Amino acid sequence: GIMVVSTIYEIIGTIIDFQFKKTAAGIYSKEFLTSYLASQGQALTILSLIFALIGTSFVVRTLGVRISLLGFPLIVIACVFAIFLKPTLTVFFVAMVSIKAFSYTLNSPVKEMLYLPTSTEVKYKAKGFIDGLGCKTSKAGGSAITEIIRKYSGGSNLALLNIGTMVSFGIIGFWVVVAFNLGATYHNLVNKKQIIE
Repeated sequence: GIMVVSTIYEIIGTIIDFQFKKTAAGIYSKEFLTSYLASQGQALTILSLIFALIGTSFVVRTLGVRISLLGFPLIVIACVFAIFLKPTLTVFFVAMVSIKAFSYTLNSPVKEMLYLPTSTEVKYKAKGFIDGLGCKTSKAGGSAITEIIRKYSGGSNLALLNIGTMVSFGIIGFWVVVAFNLGATYHNLVNKKQIIE
């Protein structure tokens, strides 16, 4: 469960990032594209800093770990839906900044809290596996999905958007179910003061 909530967004992020960069490359020359992508990094840093200082602890304290686990997939589904409705460069930009920023400032801290009811040995083994294999596998999965869609659609932006959106919604549906069940399990373990060995 922790692996899913820690890594599954990378699949969707990779699909959206490909669409974003393809859209941007169709508008900007190489020199301006580099500058534009750098502005994405700056916006990401600013949003992350603001939310980390003001929002993370407030959200987790107010909503608790169970509900906070569902916050990030809801943000991602809102971004995917916004892109589907209006696939402009600005919407892609905002979506990518939001997904990356909230993965750092909301998803990562909540994910770390999930390790509290585990032994030190389980924590380090699980974290090592998830951080070493999980993220890279998810990114590879997103790239494979994008390549399959691109290959069989003839590179059509519309096909990439439509199929990428359907795939993303399916992944998010699975993610929400896992996050909900993981939050309930975490809550039960903490209340019973049990440790997973």
